[in-house]
Amino acid sequence: MRDPTVNMLRPGPTLLACAVLVFASACSGSAADVTSSTEEVVTTSTESSTTATTATPAPSTEVESRNLLAVVRQDPDTENTDIYLIDESGTESRLTDDESYDEYPAISPDGTRLTFDSYRTGDWETFVIDVDGTGLRQLTDTPGEDGYSSWAPDGDRLALDSQRDGDYEIYVLDIDEGSFTQLTDNDAWDGDPAWSPDGERIAFHSNRDGDGVFDLYLMNVDGSDPIRLTENGFTPSWSPDGTLIAFTKEPTNGGDSDIWVIDVETGEERLLAGGESWDDEPAWSRDGSSIYFTSDRDGPFQVYSMDPDGGNVELVAGGAGDVFAPAVFAGP
Repeated sequence: MRDPTVNMLRPGPTLLACAVLVFASACSGSAADVTSSTEEVVTTSTESSTTATTATPAPSTEVESRNLLAVVRQDPDTENTDIYLIDESGTESRLTDDESYDEYPAISPDGTRLTFDSYRTGDWETFVIDVDGTGLRQLTDTPGEDGYSSWAPDGDRLALDSQRDGDYEIYVLDIDEGSFTQLTDNDAWDGDPAWSPDGERIAFHSNRDGDGVFDLYLMNVDGSDPIRLTENGFTPSWSPDGTLIAFTKEPTNGGDSDIWVIDVETGEERLLAGGESWDDEPAWSRDGSSIYFTSDRDGPFQVYSMDPDGGNVELVAGGAGDVFAPAVFAGP
């Protein structure tokens, strides 16, 4: 899933499929099995927040929580990664400052909190922090990796993937109770869940078909009735109205990944961003007028925006080190 000794950018399906062989000897689908378990919620010390310009940390300033973009920045010298916030004026604030790796943020529906994956405990676990840098808490604590969280619209639950039982499955965490409900249960790799805006469904990627390629699936929030949406796809992101899903597709014959969009009802797919660059990790804006994404089209990985039809591509966050994993505030 993630290796702290290498670049922390999310690998494409070809690399993921190779890694799966370590944990599973076969990839086959099975009916979703709903089980539950309880895990203690671990509280850690509060972390201070500092503000940054595009590349350099600066003294702390207040961050407006209602219109936020979160990104991950990699220090070009240490290769450590931290979470930064960008408000609608373009002001950038450093949210985490740890010697390890903090990655893959997700902003709560009310815009006041943010979950992220961190290696600060020596294993990938999920943490939550207030957008002003206070209230840091560790939400998961298992021998396996936990991460890639997605908030439910009610702000009380998270969907995430976890390796706690050996292979990667999708769980729902009740944040206040600390209880986990398992949604998927098979020998394949199920991951990267994305909660629908109406709270009724969860999109995710899986290689359960056994062809070595990750596909997009859709299931009910209790894990029932999983259906395949695409024959190639990962990193799903819902449009605010719930009619479209932007996702990443990697050519089965190798090469760079592209960003596509699929109409959930009709199944029609359209290419949005492709070519000689690696385009990945789409994230719809709060009002649906643009899609943020990660790309190496200009050299290092940076975060860009584009219109929903793929036009008007603009650089949003760049700098000396890689910038990736955009996440937006999608609340009302």
